[in-house]
Amino acid sequence: MNRLFLVLFVLLFVSCNRENDELPAVVNDDFTIEVTEVTTGTIKATITPKDKDMIYVAQVCQLSDSIEEVVENLFSDPDLTLSNIGVHIYLEYARDNNLDILEFITQCNVGGKGTIELERNMLQPGAQHCIVVLGFETYTYGGSTYFRATTPVFYEAVTTGTALNKDVSFETDVTIDPVIGSDILLDVKPQGWDGIYYYTFYERKIGYDTYEFYEIEKYTPDEQFDHYEQLWHYEFINYVSYNNLEGLEALLRANTLTGDAEDKRFQLKANTEYCLVLYAMDVLDGVVQLASYPYYTYFTTSVYEDSDITFAVEIGEVNSRRVVYGVTPSNDMEGYCSVVMPVAEYNDWDEELLKQSIADQCVKNDDVRFGNANYEDYTLIPDTDYYVVCLGCHGEVATSEMTTIPFRTEPEREPDCKIEGVEICGPFNATALYNYDPVKYADCYDLDYEFYDYCAVGVAVTLSQEPRMIYATFLFEDETSGKSDEQIIDMLRKHESYSYNHFYFWVKYNAKGRLYALVMDEDGDVDFYKSPEEYLFTRDNVLTSTEDVARLAEIYDQALAYFEGGYNASTTAEQAPEAMCLNAM
Repeated sequence: MNRLFLVLFVLLFVSCNRENDELPAVVNDDFTIEVTEVTTGTIKATITPKDKDMIYVAQVCQLSDSIEEVVENLFSDPDLTLSNIGVHIYLEYARDNNLDILEFITQCNVGGKGTIELERNMLQPGAQHCIVVLGFETYTYGGSTYFRATTPVFYEAVTTGTALNKDVSFETDVTIDPVIGSDILLDVKPQGWDGIYYYTFYERKIGYDTYEFYEIEKYTPDEQFDHYEQLWHYEFINYVSYNNLEGLEALLRANTLTGDAEDKRFQLKANTEYCLVLYAMDVLDGVVQLASYPYYTYFTTSVYEDSDITFAVEIGEVNSRRVVYGVTPSNDMEGYCSVVMPVAEYNDWDEELLKQSIADQCVKNDDVRFGNANYEDYTLIPDTDYYVVCLGCHGEVATSEMTTIPFRTEPEREPDCKIEGVEICGPFNATALYNYDPVKYADCYDLDYEFYDYCAVGVAVTLSQEPRMIYATFLFEDETSGKSDEQIIDMLRKHESYSYNHFYFWVKYNAKGRLYALVMDEDGDVDFYKSPEEYLFTRDNVLTSTEDVARLAEIYDQALAYFEGGYNASTTAEQAPEAMCLNAM
């Protein structure tokens, strides 16, 4: 079962205010619910129907509206409840794919027959949830199959616990750097806590304190805690749902501290009012969660005066589409930007607007540098005049005059690496690999793509030699209409690049387009490919034969091998598909 769907369903729809401690009494006795375990992130319950032969659905939903509204607007209409608690997606999927509905919902733990053990994990701590149960049946109308409820809604409220430690507090001191006014020096002393604590900076907007939280000081500590717990849990769930534990670890490593912090420097926007928010964090019941009330403090950075920083630029190798160069700033403590742009484009800009545009671009791309740096740009056009442009950038603003160094790219030349053939294998049902081998391709059981009308397509590109990188994707008519090949080449270079030549794509049904590929050699020279015919993948032309799916599996396995071991890697039994199901679209 895809974790994302579990998450969506446990966080989906309805809710009640915190002050409502109890749900109105249930008026039917079709089911009994015995809650067997409640932690900060888990609810387990045993559900027993009165009618042992009845098929029913069961779900855990987080509550956020008033309970009166939930009961009146949702639970009073069982058919409406059936359509809104998320289980209907499973029912529709089973129906549309000719699966046994009972077997499918039992497997997904969203219902069944007889007594079932319902379990939901990774729930939001300190939130009120509702176990919702009701019977259903299928019926046929006009040649189509539909669902309808056979019992009233049965429900029970459950509130998850929290790791809140009310004795934790923080002492902070923020000092604005007297020379670089956009930088701050932060001192933090946690009181009553020796674990990690999270910090984040919000720009204060007019009427708003932290983007999300209007006038934070007007709320009680418990309300502030609930707010930031909800924000953090949403962030946490996004990482866990997509199995991006490395990303979660990186986020925590970059935004958490332990113990006292002294003179920790942060580079922020100049002349901007900020709100610093801190809170303790703990791992409990498999959930990373808040462990203290949030602490916040306000401060304002000062104006960054214009800098006299200068730059020495050394142009290295220049090819038809590539340049290598180094930059040495006169000051290692100040940030700066460096970009390559055509001379003709440079001349079209107002100087002050261009300076801030370059600064904004570098900030957006997280490419503000300090000290000596080497650059390589392989997105250039052959036989064209360019500038290397350098300028100071600190506090997200341009701080110096621009330094421009001219050069010219060489004429177009034949690449060393060429595309010799392209095989397109597909389309397939989005879950074709899972159905082919549920054990080996367990991570390809991704209902998201099936629900949102995507198919699976394998692509194998034959190359004359190992590439430096290759770009491959399906582009559709609305993306390429009126564009030259050079413009499409520029588009491709903005897609994710790889060093291997087998791909597994998710492609939208009923969208007309072509496969495009761009292979680059070590010098930046490229070979461009676009499929001679357009493709229109529909559910009517999906491939289902064992031989076809076996070929898709071969392409997938080879893509995985390349992904983990490089261009010359070969597939092995030890390599698992956990890192794959490449989502190029």
